[in-house]
Amino acid sequence: SFEASLVLGVLFFYLYDSLMLLNVNELIVQKSFKKWSYRFPIFGLQILRKFPLVNNLLMPNFLIFNLSWPSPKEDIDSAKLDSFIQLLLPLQIIASLLLLLIIFVLPSVAFIFDSGPELLTLFILIYILIIFSISYLFIYRNSLGLSGLKLSSIAFESILCPPFAINIARKVSLNYEIGSDPIDCSKMLFDKQTFELFKSDLTSLLKTNMKYHEKDSARYTELKSYLNDITKTK
Repeated sequence: SFEASLVLGVLFFYLYDSLMLLNVNELIVQKSFKKWSYRFPIFGLQILRKFPLVNNLLMPNFLIFNLSWPSPKEDIDSAKLDSFIQLLLPLQIIASLLLLLIIFVLPSVAFIFDSGPELLTLFILIYILIIFSISYLFIYRNSLGLSGLKLSSIAFESILCPPFAINIARKVSLNYEIGSDPIDCSKMLFDKQTFELFKSDLTSLLKTNMKYHEKDSARYTELKSYLNDITKTK
């Protein structure tokens, strides 16, 4: 039926848009309203020679930033990062509203009222939020570090497929380069307990990754040096 196809389509496209494919040396750091955390991809599964990571489907308001290791050591501009995060607050609120309307309200309205005026009204409300988001991005594009191409890409896919708009805040934050090695970044952003856990997980991952390289290779030497740096970090 139309209603079932609509619901399945909405869920499929949102899940697809929330899937990331990362290299073995990539991870994301995540900012909720209260604290920072981290996530590695699923290393037991490969898609197109990369490793999948599904973002929190119930929290599209959580901002995510991509990091790779090892990376050059650079100082994080904390003031710039804080300003960037504050600027994304309206989009985080809209992302939560879109999640509610598209994933939860839309299926209910479709099944209860069929394709009546209630469904049309809901679509209008959804597109009002999307258009407001795109307008907000356009106004603050320079402060958010968005190129014209990136802004056009986000706008096009959000209008074409509303489930893609749920992740609009995440897409903007992913475009932001923190500009630091994961260890330096985590030391500044994480609380002590999270930092120690991250340090332990990254150390374990490095040791596993080193097993796949010859001991006299440049990559093995690079990873070993990085592992020594992590061990010394407190």
